[in-house]
Amino acid sequence: MIREQNTMNMHLPAIAISLALVLGGCSSTLDHQLQSNDRAYEVSWSSDPAPIPVNEFFTMDVEVRRDGTLLASGDLVVDAAMPHHNHGMNHIPHIERTGTGRWHVQDMLFHMPGDWELYFDIKQDGVVHRAQESIEVD
Repeated sequence: MIREQNTMNMHLPAIAISLALVLGGCSSTLDHQLQSNDRAYEVSWSSDPAPIPVNEFFTMDVEVRRDGTLLASGDLVVDAAMPHHNHGMNHIPHIERTGTGRWHVQDMLFHMPGDWELYFDIKQDGVVHRAQESIEVD
């Protein structure tokens, strides 16, 4: 009986890995996941450093998927604003496509503490689909 239990336990990691690939194989390893406002796209992103610092440049890695598949065409614009203060960032980030559905964003700068809205505008076939996330920067 003990030998059978040990044999079964040896197969559990393989079963768990297979199940993870079936259920979440399309998911990202990036820290944040959200959907576009129209629910058509999934956006995943991480910042470096994390958490996002006040008045220091940071970078971001972003992935965009549609129906679980990395976006093969289209463009991405990343921006941010402080709606309660009626202003945006005072620096324009540099956005570079690094692969299918993947972008690297440099020179992001949240110049003051408070509540920011981070915007991901996915442009495809002449239509803009926005995903947004609220972030508190201390």
